[in-house]
Amino acid sequence: MGQIFWNDSWKQIVTLEVIYAVSFVALIFPGDLASYISTGIGLLLLTSMIVNLIITLAASSPGILSGYQEAPTVILGSMAVAIATQFSASTATVEVLPTIVAAFGHTSILTGYPWSENNVETVK
Repeated sequence: MGQIFWNDSWKQIVTLEVIYAVSFVALIFPGDLASYISTGIGLLLLTSMIVNLIITLAASSPGILSGYQEAPTVILGSMAVAIATQFSASTATVEVLPTIVAAFGHTSILTGYPWSENNVETVK
């Protein structure tokens, strides 16, 4: 595990993660939601750091990392737009970002937990 810090590959990984975070957050928060892009980038980078730390410490093989995926980004963007549309109808725009973040968190937990290692039978 410590060997990755001796070469320059970690710099390339961090650079790619930042580029992906910026581009995916721009897809998630389009149009009127663009004012939340800076908060979204920070949240995405923070969660990426936490998930990568957990995977690095808990993985059975060294050198395993996680990254962003495009398909869930489109789904999350659709959710954000739908939530914002509902709030624009009721004119309560102050609570839009916390509601979107809570929806993303619940979606991540509900879709990620059933597929975790502890809940899937090992095929031998």
